[in-house]
Amino acid sequence: MRSFIKLSVLMAVSACSLFSAPKFPFPHNAEYPYGIMPSSIDNEKVQETYEEFMEFYEESGDLARIKHDNLDSTVSEGIAYGMIVMVYMDNDKNNTRDKFDKLWKYYNSFLNKNGLMNWKIHGFSNVVGRNAATDAELDAAFALMQAYKQWDDEKYLTDATELIGKIAEFEINENGFIKPGDSWDSEKNPSYFSTAALELFKQASNFGWDRIIENSYSLIEKSRNNSTGLVPNWCDEQGNPSSSPFDSNRGAYYYDATRTPWRLAWAYSWYGHEKAKETCDKIASWISSETGNDPSKVVDGYNLDGSQLGQWNNATFVGPLACAGMVDESHRSWLDESYSHLASIEETVYYQVSLKMLTLLYLSGNMPDLWNVPNSISPRKATGRGFSEKPDFTFSNAIGSAKEVSFSLSRPGMINISLYTVSGKLVSTLLKGNYEKGIHRITVNPSLPAGAYIIRMTTQSAEVTKPLMMTR
Repeated sequence: MRSFIKLSVLMAVSACSLFSAPKFPFPHNAEYPYGIMPSSIDNEKVQETYEEFMEFYEESGDLARIKHDNLDSTVSEGIAYGMIVMVYMDNDKNNTRDKFDKLWKYYNSFLNKNGLMNWKIHGFSNVVGRNAATDAELDAAFALMQAYKQWDDEKYLTDATELIGKIAEFEINENGFIKPGDSWDSEKNPSYFSTAALELFKQASNFGWDRIIENSYSLIEKSRNNSTGLVPNWCDEQGNPSSSPFDSNRGAYYYDATRTPWRLAWAYSWYGHEKAKETCDKIASWISSETGNDPSKVVDGYNLDGSQLGQWNNATFVGPLACAGMVDESHRSWLDESYSHLASIEETVYYQVSLKMLTLLYLSGNMPDLWNVPNSISPRKATGRGFSEKPDFTFSNAIGSAKEVSFSLSRPGMINISLYTVSGKLVSTLLKGNYEKGIHRITVNPSLPAGAYIIRMTTQSAEVTKPLMMTR
């Protein structure tokens, strides 16, 4: 009897540790302090996009990476994107804190002489692109700052403060502008100017971030087209778009620059930066007119005057242009149409999936500032699951050594029931599909080895985990 009690306690503790709760679980359903939100939000689409993004996530021991376009490589930008995603997507289903830690450890496994991640790595082995890219540092430091609030662990704030110090030392030039990396400064990239992150850094550093924020907006204003609001991929410190015989789109609104409206809208939604709103207003007004308010007509690249360069409609461009509409009610129609279209786009390439994930997080109210929590979200209670519905599980012995699992539903819906080892490894998906209201039963495979397991049931609005003992 004593050993049975110990095992039961172990199973309960394992279940709690395996699915440990963040303070602010997804979905957040936040309303940002400034701007507007889409009229109708579908958190299931965000979850589906997370699962698409996770196709690029790979672990090796205590490290994890985000696979790049050629899959054998990883870039520092992707590691930082992954860290942002893991902070905001954590809940009992996604269980992302360990993934966050493994990504951060990967970052720190490939540092250069300045203590910043080399920008491109082959798999889990060696550096193939040396020196740092500043956008990765800004996003990683931002993610660490939010991780501190999400998981209430001082180590994240300590790491964030250290990384912010390195950004200030190696990636800000003497004129107070954000450099593109720690080893060069001949051009500037406006899509790196994460002014929301810079504003947040004031909580951990007294470097003088206001000057950097002001310079970032000044350069965006100088480099943008006054009619369209579009900014170039690259420019000089006076705002003149770059040119290169090796890159005909270097001075155009292309695959780098497309991130700029997302970063600007984010800074306005969180902090009310009027200069961010000004550029987003121009961009949203132009793109809604250019497409006749039809986001399916957005193409992947424009000259700064708005003439088309690209031909493909993808999330990399639709997502950030949708974000531009978040800054003012006058863009309501564009925001609603482009948000809906973005959620419907299927992507299979690293960059497209990443931008879809990041912009959907922001657009759907699932990217709040956890240092200044909106009234519309609140920390979960220690005993809660962060969901409204509580499906009922019952266990009963079936024929022989099998286990029968009974569950009841208060309304029809999509159900997923999975079985895990107590260490968190997925054993099998027992059931997945639409089920009617009422009581249902399934049988767990009787040939499984005897021992302790954890069974988890997820619906669109609820999640339950319970221990399960397989006997012989």
